[in-house]
Amino acid sequence: MIAFDASTNATPGTGDLTWNHVPVGTPKGVIVGIVQYGVDRLDHVTGVTYGGVAMTEVSGSPRLAGVGTEASVVYTYFLGSSIPTGTQSVVVSTNSAISRAATCVSLTSSGGNAEIIDVDATIDGGNVGANPSITLQLGGRLCFVMVSFMSGYTSITSIAPNTGWTSRQEYDHGVGTSGHYTYNTIGSANVTAGWTQGTGEDGLMIGIAVAESPITGGVGITNTANANSTADATAYTFSAQAIGTAATDRVVVVGIAARQSGSTETISSVTIGGVTATINSQTTDTTAGMGTIAGIASAVVPTGTTGDVVVTFSSAIIRCAISVYCLTGASGTTATDTGFDNNSDPGTDTLNITAGGVAIGASYGGVTSITGLAWTNLQENNEILAFENANQCTSFAFDNFATTQTGLSISVDASPGTADTMVMAIASFEPPTASETPVKVPDVMIFS
Repeated sequence: MIAFDASTNATPGTGDLTWNHVPVGTPKGVIVGIVQYGVDRLDHVTGVTYGGVAMTEVSGSPRLAGVGTEASVVYTYFLGSSIPTGTQSVVVSTNSAISRAATCVSLTSSGGNAEIIDVDATIDGGNVGANPSITLQLGGRLCFVMVSFMSGYTSITSIAPNTGWTSRQEYDHGVGTSGHYTYNTIGSANVTAGWTQGTGEDGLMIGIAVAESPITGGVGITNTANANSTADATAYTFSAQAIGTAATDRVVVVGIAARQSGSTETISSVTIGGVTATINSQTTDTTAGMGTIAGIASAVVPTGTTGDVVVTFSSAIIRCAISVYCLTGASGTTATDTGFDNNSDPGTDTLNITAGGVAIGASYGGVTSITGLAWTNLQENNEILAFENANQCTSFAFDNFATTQTGLSISVDASPGTADTMVMAIASFEPPTASETPVKVPDVMIFS
């Protein structure tokens, strides 16, 4: 999983910018954002290095202000491999004396290098209005998100990060302001990125989303869809759910979280794109009047990019939510390991995960005025707060692992206080072992 590591800022100036970046961990990705303000609207940054290694300017950079707007330029540079460790010098080379401010952010990961998932540089022009924003497309990948921007407002008190964001630097250039903000959540849902300001001023911005690169020889995982229903039913059909790119080795996994009408219902069957799924893990909280269900199911679905997901229970329940994942390079639908917990807060169990494998979790929790569910050792990708009831919440999470995990403790905790009901189901999936060979059967590639 990609994660924020450290942030440092150059001392703003008019020439080259040089400063030391001090990472906390071992960087797998580095982002440098630069804002140039004043004199003209031309590109005067000639390059950026991190520890002597040349960084790559991302698509859309430099974002040059248009004629008739504030004289400014926004830049973003990225380095996703061969990154020197320890304290390193960051150098922004220039060819003109213009006010500039810059921020460096380093990222760590659970194993792989880092790669760019999306860049958006469409905020460009005069009078962009109050609170300008764009949407970064994360494609179901767990991503870190950062923006670098300029605003025509002449005081940093007139700009601010949106809710859920952190300011890494704000600077008053005298004729306008600039900022570098990072999103607090590592998640797979698309992110609205921007900043808060008043009306009637110019603005430029580059937003970037970065994820961990797929682990060589490992299982690839993407959260392709999330859906829910508050209807009372025995069988729930979630129509035309995205299941990823068709492939002979594609395994589609569905996380399930549901609220029972009683306390004895179970998941009877799951089909994905018409294929009967294996129910890898499920559990029920049998506390009187508090029945909740969590489960994980998987199927090899080699064709199509969408499919109906049908979840059938042993009898009628009162609401159901799902999260859908596409796995590539998995050995099949047999889980490496599974686990569950019920009627405990936090819900906790251990999981064995093969190097290059992935783990997925589903949970349902209930507590008065619940504010959310928090996972340990998995990264949440979807949460439904106040799921038809102010005291109910569902949550789904996943992650990939470069190294073998033996007895990894995975937990999910409700806030505030102690949950009245809590269920958690978890499962891990692995790549084929060296002894496994692919066997071709009609329309399906399996391993034996």
